[in-house]
Amino acid sequence: MNVCSIAGVDLPQPPIPVNGQTLEIQMAVYPLNKITTDPNTGDLQCPTVVAFDARDFKAEVIAAIKRSRARIYVDRMGLTDAPAGWQAAIDAGADGIQTDRPGELVGYLRSKGYK
Repeated sequence: MNVCSIAGVDLPQPPIPVNGQTLEIQMAVYPLNKITTDPNTGDLQCPTVVAFDARDFKAEVIAAIKRSRARIYVDRMGLTDAPAGWQAAIDAGADGIQTDRPGELVGYLRSKGYK
């Protein structure tokens, strides 16, 4: 599983060459120099999981991640680390939530029928 972190997203960004291909940057991924190609097919290997904090959990970022078929994990929720914030993250497309209140989050998810 590849994991990356994004912050301070500025969209759009100019395309960049990567191993002889052109990569259209739709989000700032750190570290950019870790983008690689599949040694067998030459296809660009994209992250399968993207984790970022609540301030970057924006519609255009979520859409870019979903287009890449990666999973979204929200981290560092800060003041939104509560039931309303958890539900907002779920409604916006989060596949996972990192919380400082795991017991409460589990109880909340169970009460809503999430597995």
